Amino acid sequence: MASAAELLTSLETEVSALETKFLSPWIPALPEHTPVDFQHDVKAYCVLAHAAFEEFVESISTLAAKATMSAWLAKKPYLGTQALLLFYNFKLNVVEDEAQPQERHFDQIREGLKNCIDKHRKALDKNHGFSLKYLRSVLTPVGIDIPDELNWLNSLSELTEARGSYAHKIAAEANFGRSRKAQRPMTPEKAKDAVQGCLELCRELKARHEKSLPA
Repeated sequence: MASAAELLTSLETEVSALETKFLSPWIPALPEHTPVDFQHDVKAYCVLAHAAFEEFVESISTLAAKATMSAWLAKKPYLGTQALLLFYNFKLNVVEDEAQPQERHFDQIREGLKNCIDKHRKALDKNHGFSLKYLRSVLTPVGIDIPDELNWLNSLSELTEARGSYAHKIAAEANFGRSRKAQRPMTPEKAKDAVQGCLELCRELKARHEKSLPA
């Protein structure tokens, strides 16, 4: 599997390519540009960027889960190891029959980690999204805290709202904004800002993953 650095590079390349293809014709904005002109390009940009971010976060979560096993085998457990075991309710087994041997702690935890990693993989297969709720569900089990930088979280909210609107409406009717009065079409400039904020968030998640690993 690719490293976190390689995953981030691929994400940055994809976002750049999407911007070039779908937004560059509309930035900077010209007086004659109207939502009718750019709505389908903005829709494609938001939906595809959202998919790229979703894939990145799932891949980072998978990397982090696998790292818990490597760390345990190297006898270097860390927060991610504890988080994964606790999240998936691992318990040590006590053999009460004195005539029967009891597996060593190290071996029990190794097998427990294996099972937890498998459970986590199955959970990732079932979960899809890039909202804050989704990020928490896929990164909390592997010990990665979500940044609380307001600008990044606002970008996350704007992109996920826009993507959700585009996914359930034709482009001409899609809007974003938490209240009905605040809802408005997603402009190319706003779409770019939201995606760039989400990209910064992903850079920080990659950094937090790497910093969490044992030396």
